[in-house]
Amino acid sequence: MRNLRLFQSLCGQEVLENVLLTTTQWSNVDPAEGQAREDNLRDEGLWGGLMSKGATLQRFHGTRESGLALIDKLMFTTRKPLHIQNQIVGQQMTLPQTDAGKLLNEALAAREKRFKKEVEYLERKHWEATKANDGEMSRIITTELESARGRSGEAAAERKLLEGSHAAGVEKHEAKERKRRGATEERDVMAGPSRPRLTNNPRTRSAGARQ
Repeated sequence: MRNLRLFQSLCGQEVLENVLLTTTQWSNVDPAEGQAREDNLRDEGLWGGLMSKGATLQRFHGTRESGLALIDKLMFTTRKPLHIQNQIVGQQMTLPQTDAGKLLNEALAAREKRFKKEVEYLERKHWEATKANDGEMSRIITTELESARGRSGEAAAERKLLEGSHAAGVEKHEAKERKRRGATEERDVMAGPSRPRLTNNPRTRSAGARQ
């Protein structure tokens, strides 16, 4: 479900009509059972939400003809920019500022929090096993604790990477702005101050002199 939400935030509502949802492995399942599974995917909470916005559901039967039919369906759609492209290019957002980036950051934060709780739980169990002089249990928990710490560190690193991309994006945008302002100021200096234009009309010259 998280992947589906992330996918939808990447595409945006207007692009979903170009999305092709495909089911596979039809040769390995009873047709009635396969139909029931496909019907479940049509649920509003799964693929139904995408289909209600224009996404198409089509089966892939594992043959060349079936694959080409899917490709043909995609080939004749009208190209549209993705929502995340509009946000990054058009609105000058960094990745963490986009809808997809915010959703990803929330998922990473929840994952990091879950792993931290797991580490704390195992540390407590390890302390209890050590206090009870249960060497075998202590060794088992130590192995699990090292693995949990590794996962927690990976989750924290992924969040820092996302935060780093935001900082890099801000710096890049500020550098572009400084360059643009510098080019504008340089053009203004080269142009010099504006001077009044002379005219052969004596009335105009006289009016200009009085001003």
